[in-house]
Amino acid sequence: MISRISILVRETEGRYLYDSELSVYTRYLSELKARIAVYQKLQALETEVIAEIEGKLRHQDSSLFLYGGEDVSSKWKRDTLLTYRAMAKAVLLDDVDYLKQSFLLWMQTMMRAFGALRSCAETYMLMGTVLRRRLSSPEVAILMPVLQVIQQTLAE
Repeated sequence: MISRISILVRETEGRYLYDSELSVYTRYLSELKARIAVYQKLQALETEVIAEIEGKLRHQDSSLFLYGGEDVSSKWKRDTLLTYRAMAKAVLLDDVDYLKQSFLLWMQTMMRAFGALRSCAETYMLMGTVLRRRLSSPEVAILMPVLQVIQQTLAE
């Protein structure tokens, strides 16, 4: 939403918004209550979701937590929490473009530099599975466009 608002502000300088331009705000406001609910649910589930993902990844392939023989579990957890929280904010703001430009491209660069894209791919695919089980269908519909961008960006 921030990205779209910014573009609208620039493109409509010196004039009133057309009805079609106002529809962006109308749609966002009509979804805001549901977005707030999903944001709050993600916040409440954070500890459980991250712990479940970590446990399942350790069971599937514990080498995902190693870098050069060093245990990087704490770094994995920090990065996963950062991404999870950025995802929740993007859900609330309805702004995948802002998420990608302000956070994901930087995270992708870091993960690529440390050879952690395979870990990211596994983490965020599993995150989708875990969250689909914990959220209702309407909540999943709000979340998935954001999570799919995370999955695509951090698996490249």
